[in-house]
Amino acid sequence: EKELNALHHITQNASSKKILAIIGGGKMDDKLELLKNLSKKVDHIYICGGNINSILKNDMNDYLQEIFSNKSEISLMCDGLCGENFDVMPKYSTSGNLQENDNFFDIGMKSFNQLHQLIKTHDIIFWNGTLGVVENENFKQGSELLVHTLKQELKRCPNKKVIIGGGDTGGFVNKYKHNFTHI
Repeated sequence: EKELNALHHITQNASSKKILAIIGGGKMDDKLELLKNLSKKVDHIYICGGNINSILKNDMNDYLQEIFSNKSEISLMCDGLCGENFDVMPKYSTSGNLQENDNFFDIGMKSFNQLHQLIKTHDIIFWNGTLGVVENENFKQGSELLVHTLKQELKRCPNKKVIIGGGDTGGFVNKYKHNFTHI
């Protein structure tokens, strides 16, 4: 019942609040239907995490254009920490310069700053999927920073709502003290 009430803020936005969906994680195939459905209900979708690898390395432009035609604006993570695998020292890249053998493993500061500005201008934040590979110490800083940023934003604007979805994201967020609306 708590989950349905929390999701009601997104699905039945009766108060016309501005909604931001942050969609991270690494399984883009699992997120396609979610993106399609959210695009009809939220004002802005920010796609980040390993999903960016799928978008950059597969031809997903037609599908994204279909989503663009709905209500939502869509932004994509534009920089981050990357590498060929988790065992190499991470390096920084922009999405336009990502080498063929590299994958993004965490969000970059330019992208995070863009995301932070979106958080400030939206009333309801729905976060599903971490911003990086949080199981690896080298790639969990972006997700940690997002938890702390959301906590600070709730202090600044107590009427905002932060809803966390997804088992991995919920498990990660619950490692930190927070006052989010629902996980």
